[in-house]
Amino acid sequence: GCMRVIGFSVGEVSGLLFKENLVHAVLGVGLGLPFGRYLASAYIQSVTTDLYTLPVIIYPRTYLFAGLGTIIFIFLAHKLSVQGIRKMDLAEALKSPE
Repeated sequence: GCMRVIGFSVGEVSGLLFKENLVHAVLGVGLGLPFGRYLASAYIQSVTTDLYTLPVIIYPRTYLFAGLGTIIFIFLAHKLSVQGIRKMDLAEALKSPE
């Protein structure tokens, strides 16, 4: 809201918001996929006994689905955010203590 009040256009705010979300998504996927694999392996190790062993199998398509799901979610969230920015009442945003 603050950026719109000081004169940024909807497109400029949208672009900044999209870049920020994209950086978060890339970092989240880049760190989340290997860390998720590590957690799955750690869990399987914790339940492994002398009687049985479970393999940790994560197919490449699982990583693809996780990445695509993240991209789809980022675009949907961005679209909803831009709609909120367009509908924002600038006079009310000025009154906000933030």
